[in-house]
Amino acid sequence: METNFNEKESLRVINEMIAQAQNNFQKGVADPSIFSGYVVAFTAISNFLLLNVLENPILSFHVWWLMIPMVFVSRYIGRKNAIKAQVRTQLERLISTVWTAHLFACITILLVIWSGNRIFNTSYLSVLITPTILIFTGMAQFISAKAIRFKAYYYGSFAYWLGALGCMAVCSVNMWHYQFLILAACSILGLAVPGHILNKKAKEHV
Repeated sequence: METNFNEKESLRVINEMIAQAQNNFQKGVADPSIFSGYVVAFTAISNFLLLNVLENPILSFHVWWLMIPMVFVSRYIGRKNAIKAQVRTQLERLISTVWTAHLFACITILLVIWSGNRIFNTSYLSVLITPTILIFTGMAQFISAKAIRFKAYYYGSFAYWLGALGCMAVCSVNMWHYQFLILAACSILGLAVPGHILNKKAKEHV
């Protein structure tokens, strides 16, 4: 079956092939992950500090509402960079889809754990939130690393998985609030640092 391409579609296919063949990362491609990494780290550290200074420590968890604007801002940054680049490969679309699935997975995790707390009339299930999110984030980072063959993302994924184990370790000695410091470290080592390395690599291809 013969497929007819118009001029615009033909140029798009050619540009995608060239970009993929050269492993040409677009300038600023990791800006969303760098931004998200630092915001999550800042929020996690803020939660840890507020837990120790507020008269009602439960109020400290409201700082996580910052995640809502963070998602919108990071997606805006990604779309803005994609418009500037003019070429968006299938590989980039795939990675974007992986992180969209990660977002929905994290929301589902929160709903499941909060529901479990209410059903079983407990708050202990909440200690699973951070390590579970770290596991899913590591998985998304590992898939991204595999797709673009970027070693720093591999290291980042293992940082997240080790962080998940670290979270359970601090819970075992009744120091569960240190989970937030582990989360902050993982966000910087697993998202921000690899993002800076990827952006540097992208500049070298410009």
